[in-house]
Amino acid sequence: MRLSDLQKLGVDVVDLAALKSAGVVSHLALRAKVILAGEIKRKLMVKGLLVSKGARAAIEAAGGNVELPAAPQPAGKLKAKAGGEAAAAGRK
Repeated sequence: MRLSDLQKLGVDVVDLAALKSAGVVSHLALRAKVILAGEIKRKLMVKGLLVSKGARAAIEAAGGNVELPAAPQPAGKLKAKAGGEAAAAGRK
């Protein structure tokens, strides 16, 4: 997603749902990233999208805000249930 694409949208708050409804990204998309390509001349609120450093600076210079998506939970081992270690030790 380019800054110039955001400039063309007729909304002030840009999120994934707005991009999908405008047909800018696929309706199957789970995330999108805004990159510094083109110009942005109006104030926008970007919510829940990934944004490059340059694009963020351009959006903020135009008077807009960027709200980054929540950090995903790290994949890895699940926490043991309470008493799980004691039960496992008893099986040895």
